[in-house]
Amino acid sequence: MQSSPLPAWIGKFNRREIEILHLIADGMSNREISQKIFLSLDTVKWYNKQLFAKLGVNNRTQALKIAGRYRLIQSVPDAQGEEKFHLDNSLPAPLTSYVGRRREIEEIRTLLRVNRLVVLTGAGGTGKTRLALETASQLVDTFRDGVRLVDLAPLTKQEQILEALARGLKVTAAGEPALLEIIKKYLSRKHVLLLLDNFEHLLDAAPFVTELLTSAPRLVVLATSRERLRVYGEVEYPVWPLSIPDPNSREQIQKLTDYEAINLFIQRAKAARPELDFDEENISAAARICQRLDGLPLAIELAASQAKLFPLPALARKLEHSMEALPDGPRDVPARQRTLQATIGWSYDLLKTTEKRLFGRMAVFGGSATLEAVERVCGVDLTGKVSDVLFALVNKNLIFTREGKDGELRFWMLETIRDYSGRLLRTSGEYEILRQRLIEYFADLAEKYEKEIHGPRHVYWNARMHAEHNNLTPILESELPDPWPIARLRVIAGLAEHWFINARRDNMHWLTPALQLAMDAPVDLRARVLQTAGEIYRYLGDQTRSEELLRSALALFEQI
Repeated sequence: MQSSPLPAWIGKFNRREIEILHLIADGMSNREISQKIFLSLDTVKWYNKQLFAKLGVNNRTQALKIAGRYRLIQSVPDAQGEEKFHLDNSLPAPLTSYVGRRREIEEIRTLLRVNRLVVLTGAGGTGKTRLALETASQLVDTFRDGVRLVDLAPLTKQEQILEALARGLKVTAAGEPALLEIIKKYLSRKHVLLLLDNFEHLLDAAPFVTELLTSAPRLVVLATSRERLRVYGEVEYPVWPLSIPDPNSREQIQKLTDYEAINLFIQRAKAARPELDFDEENISAAARICQRLDGLPLAIELAASQAKLFPLPALARKLEHSMEALPDGPRDVPARQRTLQATIGWSYDLLKTTEKRLFGRMAVFGGSATLEAVERVCGVDLTGKVSDVLFALVNKNLIFTREGKDGELRFWMLETIRDYSGRLLRTSGEYEILRQRLIEYFADLAEKYEKEIHGPRHVYWNARMHAEHNNLTPILESELPDPWPIARLRVIAGLAEHWFINARRDNMHWLTPALQLAMDAPVDLRARVLQTAGEIYRYLGDQTRSEELLRSALALFEQI
């Protein structure tokens, strides 16, 4: 960008005068300028007089007005005397291309036009920092005084924020008594975008952001945090994982590359192994990998680095078995971002004791859960109100909510977070008792279903059991010997109508072990299980097996 032509009455400026003009625009006093550029105070005053004379003004305010009009404080001559556009920008230069998020970037830019505090929130690994940096880099020209980045992640105490902010703004105390007042005074004259990255562990200090905004009318703040700051004027923008295909749908291979997560994986995998050919098999494997990793950018980049070691179908199988197949990230990134486990662990470590207990217990569910289920299965002996603790985890983006087709609010985890939670549960010593509570809860629920399914609320109960599919499957597929066979058989018997409607050969492999369990069950329960199995086999088209089971059930009912 070139500066406007100067009127003939404005004198020519040397490099030192332009430098001092910029420092004046930054709000520095003559003493601060002398300390910054190592000139005596008298010399700085002399330069001021030269500037005022050449601009035809008598004071700083008038000088900045004229300089701004002719863009003198946005063009700095280089060593050869040529003018270059200058804005103070502390954003790091990206080392890799940015993939996707075009809609999100435009939405955040729109928010920043009308709001002065926008906070990007989301789970660890969703790419909040990179999204904020990409958005801010596109706004450098929008802010007269540029963009400043302050990374809060290395800080351990909220008292360190002001010092970090001063460094990011290049403000020195210069013997002044209160650093906050110096920063506020400095920003009061600035039109700047301040990017505060990784705020989640310093939330008690968030009110200082409001203080800065009220004292600096042209300051705009973009922050990232795993939960919102909860201050006045804040606008929250949730950052979700990259788009991935629905695992239950079968999309054409050529359409899979339209998904942001798969596109990111392809680019990073090719960087690791340039000769890699993304044929139909490899694209399909990439889709499975991205689905398993929830579309999390961090996890996808870690997985893509393995493309030079494993064929992609093999890598997909490894990840389906365990997230431990993900490698460590680059050495030059912070430790909390080097592995997916460390990223989630960063959020976990910030939780209160009760929140940690409930977070670990939530892994007992194979899918989403209602509040009632969480209270019944996970809330026993938990300190505090379960709903309050649960919603605290929702606010911290470790658990998410959605409304089921039955109208119930359901709580769920990303699979990557569930994997971390599951490790906690397996080492907590609580797994067996929680598993028992889970099966007993669904046994009671199945019997409610059995009573209600032919009544006026049959639509609700059909939708409810569809929503519970991922919870029912692990209950039914437990390996023998089973410590709670009666409760499992109650689930099977109570949901006879559900199995009849939804039975498929590829998801009924639990039926044979269940019939073995029923041999030792009380006679009334055994009869109901045999009847259920008979109806399922009839639906599947095995009439011989169906008649055999139904006749056995009838004999038991007659005996009863």
